[in-house]
Amino acid sequence: MTERITNQISAPGRFMLFGDYAVYFGEPAIALAIDMKTSCTALLSSKFTVNGADLDPLEHAHIRGALLQAWSDMDRPLEFRIDTTIKDKWGLGESASTIVSCLGAISMLHNHMIFEDLARNAFDVERELLVEASPIDTSAAVYGGCISKSKEPSDGLLWSIGQGTKWHIHHLDVKDVGFVIGKVDIGFSAKDLFSKIKRFHNRNAFARDIVREIGDISKEGTGALRNGNIDRVGELMNLNQKALVTLGASHPTIEKVIREARRHSFGAKMTGDANGHCVVALTDVPERVIEVFEKAGGQAYQVQIPTEGVGLEEKGAIFVK
Repeated sequence: MTERITNQISAPGRFMLFGDYAVYFGEPAIALAIDMKTSCTALLSSKFTVNGADLDPLEHAHIRGALLQAWSDMDRPLEFRIDTTIKDKWGLGESASTIVSCLGAISMLHNHMIFEDLARNAFDVERELLVEASPIDTSAAVYGGCISKSKEPSDGLLWSIGQGTKWHIHHLDVKDVGFVIGKVDIGFSAKDLFSKIKRFHNRNAFARDIVREIGDISKEGTGALRNGNIDRVGELMNLNQKALVTLGASHPTIEKVIREARRHSFGAKMTGDANGHCVVALTDVPERVIEVFEKAGGQAYQVQIPTEGVGLEEKGAIFVK
């Protein structure tokens, strides 16, 4: 029998605090990591598999993308063991978390992880797979905590990308804040919502003004977070939501839940992508906000903001013949 060391690597999900949709048009944005995560173990094997099944290019597109990005010897197959606590189809960064955890697991086969390399490689993978992608998602999975994307470098700079107009990714030190994330069923799929917003943006100057307004809100939100001005952060969340409604990103059911959640919050807004339909509330009475979602037939959770991102969750050993 031969002993093989295994490394289980985990990476957190995230939610968008400011800049939803506008981030894809080059505007600033802020995301926070959450205590929901994806874990991955990669092992040398006789064939490429994911949780015991053959690796499927469509079903396992994000895992395959990480494999092609980071594993040079395709004559040496890998077995991936994946587990996640991120809520399915909540728009909380599961794809970025999966990519980063897989890249981390592959890196640990070489006994190292370089965070900036992981962030760059993960963004390259997501950019290949998605029509629209932003480095803020994968950076939140790599670094944890609070992550901002801006056009100008400032304190806490982690890495930069692009030529001419660059994106700069930063870490923000923020004081303890309390967030509840919840979801209600709105009865339809918003799969094509971003395409509609993109057409609106491209054809209408008013829509472009709204997108820039969301970017300005993100800029002010950076300062409010750094100063620990929770009241202002909540006000800006409400303003961000108003802009999202104008863009056509919301729904009457979501608006009703947001109004109720604000009665117990500093602010509340939509978060995530079009498939998520999630709401995030900044609150010091999380149990009251959770009740709002439950009364609406939905689910909600108080989330913690992990200060660390991708990392070694568990080291073990297995025995093979």
